[in-house]
Amino acid sequence: MKMNRYLFAVIMVAVASLLRIWPLHPLGSTLAWLTFYPAVMIAAVYGGFFAGLLVAVLACILITFGWPLLVESPFINQPSDYLGMAVFALTSLMMSGVAEALLRAKVKSKKALERVLPAMLAQKDSENLKQAILNSVAAEIAVLDRNGVIVEVNEPWRRFALENGIEPGKPAPRVEVGANYLDVCQVLTDLATDRLVDTRKGILAVLDGSLPDFSFEYPCHSPQQQRWFHMNVTPLGKLAEAGVVVTHTDITDRKKAEMALKDSERFMRIIIDNIPGMVGYWTAELRCIFANTAYQTWFGKRPEQMHGIYIEDLLGEELFHQNEPFIRATLRGERQQFERTLISQALQHTGGRRIEAATLLGMGRNTLTRKIQELGLDAEDS
Repeated sequence: MKMNRYLFAVIMVAVASLLRIWPLHPLGSTLAWLTFYPAVMIAAVYGGFFAGLLVAVLACILITFGWPLLVESPFINQPSDYLGMAVFALTSLMMSGVAEALLRAKVKSKKALERVLPAMLAQKDSENLKQAILNSVAAEIAVLDRNGVIVEVNEPWRRFALENGIEPGKPAPRVEVGANYLDVCQVLTDLATDRLVDTRKGILAVLDGSLPDFSFEYPCHSPQQQRWFHMNVTPLGKLAEAGVVVTHTDITDRKKAEMALKDSERFMRIIIDNIPGMVGYWTAELRCIFANTAYQTWFGKRPEQMHGIYIEDLLGEELFHQNEPFIRATLRGERQQFERTLISQALQHTGGRRIEAATLLGMGRNTLTRKIQELGLDAEDS
């Protein structure tokens, strides 16, 4: 019996919280959302949009108000931490939406087959009933015999063939009842459409019993719009020798949701790249997996050079050993500030031009001047 999706979401939050207590307690208040991202994804895949959304809401509440249960210091210490919460909430919303679309497509395809297959196996005197059931399904459906010949199609299949024909008012050729669907795949294969090679092989594999079913996703764009479909091939009855059912389900909404998520990720990258300061993410092994444009410019590295580089190789042996105690303390969850080192390096990098150094460090020129005086860097310059 399947667990209630909201109970499952609560359990996911509890598991993610326990992981923060042990074994990830050494992280302290850093990487606040590390365990909650997978919790949102798992809950959304299991229970859909609202299950994933519930995990995201509970995680935000826990991080904001329930931090004493997990760590020794608050996760939210400064305004920039709210940006991390916003990114988490937006990403969780996108992941939950994509998962909901996947679940709906799966349920839709399953229900369609449950309605169609009993009619397919009925006696000949129930042809009208079978056709009515087939036509009630939104997906395009065709029934193939053991040789791949189309023996039945539904109204959405015929309508799609008519709307996508070569000549206006005439259906696409070789997709009507009596045509061999495998021949259509073979013709397109000869035209070097690699996608159709797999399609033909997949149908044959189900027909000969090599595969219990076959499915894949593909684009099918028209001059007016972009479209994506999910093709599913299942045996007709218990024995595939009786034929197969081919179902094409429109998954355009899901694909657009996935693309929207990618666009969101690119949007966040643009924002981070335009922050007037260096933003980077380093793993526990001190390897870089993210660095914004300012970070790359500072060290004179291209994106592909920054990704995966060890911090010691980036800083050099001498500078790394100077900062290693602070870096190790950060990995233990202790908040660190590197104002003196960063300001000195910024001034050196810009040749002493304070306006440029202030921009690179993400602060105003007056603030930089005050910090130089507080840290005694003016005396060093003289």
